[in-house]
Amino acid sequence: MKTNIKRLLSYTLRYKFSFVISIIGFITFAAADIAAVEWIRRVIQFINDSSAVNHNLIALALVLIAFMRGLGFFIGNYFMSRVGLGVVHDMRKELFEKLINLPKYYFDSSQSGQLINRITFTTTQVSGATSNAVKTFVREGTLFTGLLIYLFYLNWKLTLLLLVTAPFIALIVNVAGRRLRKIAKSIQTVMGDVTHIASEAVEGNTEIKSFNADSYEKNRFKDANLSNKNQNLKLEATSNLATPIIQVLVSISLAIVAYFALGDQLNINLDSETFVAFFTAAGLMAKPVRQLSSINAIIQKGLAASEEIFEQLDHDEEDDQGNVDSKITGEIIFKDVSFSYDQEKLILNKINLFINKDDTVALVGKSGSGKTTIANLISKLYSPDSGNITIDSVN
Repeated sequence: MKTNIKRLLSYTLRYKFSFVISIIGFITFAAADIAAVEWIRRVIQFINDSSAVNHNLIALALVLIAFMRGLGFFIGNYFMSRVGLGVVHDMRKELFEKLINLPKYYFDSSQSGQLINRITFTTTQVSGATSNAVKTFVREGTLFTGLLIYLFYLNWKLTLLLLVTAPFIALIVNVAGRRLRKIAKSIQTVMGDVTHIASEAVEGNTEIKSFNADSYEKNRFKDANLSNKNQNLKLEATSNLATPIIQVLVSISLAIVAYFALGDQLNINLDSETFVAFFTAAGLMAKPVRQLSSINAIIQKGLAASEEIFEQLDHDEEDDQGNVDSKITGEIIFKDVSFSYDQEKLILNKINLFINKDDTVALVGKSGSGKTTIANLISKLYSPDSGNITIDSVN
């Protein structure tokens, strides 16, 4: 799993410039939010003592905060979108190029819908983990860290009380993460089934009508589509249940803080502006906590998708080392050729065949007798288990 994460990040780091600019934008956005809390504190301070703060600076600061927040939001989101779209582009390109170079037996053992689904759908799931999740992590993580530092600056005792539920939040995220990854893997499979069945129905429309298989194909698609729906509902239930539980825990932390801040148990004395600023900042922490917990679902879907993508990218390519410069005349010789698809049942058993150049030969036999296999062996889409095949005396 760690290897997959590193490989995913390597795709992101191909766009270092956009990634760094995006992070700067999100840091600016988070800093503006924290500055807004301090602005409220200064306003209350001015109300209590008009000589403490220059009111012209307060008015100017509000405009500056809004401008920096909007600028940071645009830069962060736009440049991170460039990263995400770039990752999808690169992965689709690599998957398609790999697909062209894979051996024939790989296609025989894989559904066409699954292969198409990896290029069209699965890559977008990975993009979510490499761009959307990173975007949320940087933006909300920076905001959370900044607010936490600001809260310690205001009152370290109350801030420590605010953190009492942190271990429970971490536990919920961990448990939900394991379940989300398991469900996400199932979604990749069933979505591939939906694509495969739909593709077969389009390509084999004539055969479906000829053999009166309308009901059969409709039931196949209905089952696959229903399975896809149920798996996605499980994913939504898990991810959406974790978020409100975390919000309740955050509210409990705020209630504990309010209890001690309003009482005198810890000898905490806050002036009005600090009290309002502290609870405003603490309340703002609920959003980044909620957002950070929700990216777990995106990351798990991306990791599950990456396993499927990297399995294809890491598969051995077709052995294609032949190099014949001379013109092929067409003399084909099979000498004691044996072949099987599964290493158990022989399709061809010590076949001997001679086809002279310029000859036209018809292979006649029942289905499964090896006609297509012989044609594929001549094209070297497969290699024989034993024996030799030569074309113009070249093995």
